Amino acid sequence: MLDLRELHISIDKKKILSGISAKALPGQLTLLLGDNGAGKTTLFNALTGRLEYESGEVYYNSELKSLEDEKYVNRISFIRNEGGTLPLLTIEEQLILKCRLYGVKNSEIKDRIENVITLFDLEKHRHYRSEELSSGFRKKLGIAMALVTDADIYLFDEPFNSLDHKSTTALVQIIDLLKTRGKIIILSTHTPSIIEKQTDRLWYLSASKIRESSDKEKITKFINNISSKKDGISEMLKWIK
Repeated sequence: MLDLRELHISIDKKKILSGISAKALPGQLTLLLGDNGAGKTTLFNALTGRLEYESGEVYYNSELKSLEDEKYVNRISFIRNEGGTLPLLTIEEQLILKCRLYGVKNSEIKDRIENVITLFDLEKHRHYRSEELSSGFRKKLGIAMALVTDADIYLFDEPFNSLDHKSTTALVQIIDLLKTRGKIIILSTHTPSIIEKQTDRLWYLSASKIRESSDKEKITKFINNISSKKDGISEMLKWIK
């Protein structure tokens, strides 16, 4: 279990998150929702050591963890919104680099890379540098890099952005697989209906605070409410004939 206790996070002296306490369980998908600027990416960056939190504690399997604990941090796979790829390296080079940095055996590297390349239809672009790829292909590469090594915790920051329908369907199936393998999965999105059926727990960020629920009925109702049609659009845009 990943257990956040009273995390306080500021950027340039501006309080972004205040007293964040929440739990994410193995074998479950935790859906992280909130408006633009609510602090979802900030929270992910804090959990992966890209941003220091001012105070608070993070426990994993009942043990207090430090972001200086390299072994712990290496068990987290973070899929960044922009893909998190390296502009001057090709798809294949980046996948090889990720495997080697995370200690994958040489005898396994080729098989792993071929599988994720096939899974996300990257074959025709495997020798393209990231700077030559569309945003959709950079996103697919970012997800492939996260999956080419085994992790305990998977953090997905807006993973459906820029993905085509085929890759979106594949990612939903991958999340189902990660759940069956007992992984901790935290996923942020502005299109929660895509992943509603897989969701076990909800974290909702608003006004620097977090609300948490594991009540499936309440989660479904909440998602339906935020996904519903906004009233009055016709009147608000009445000049559009």
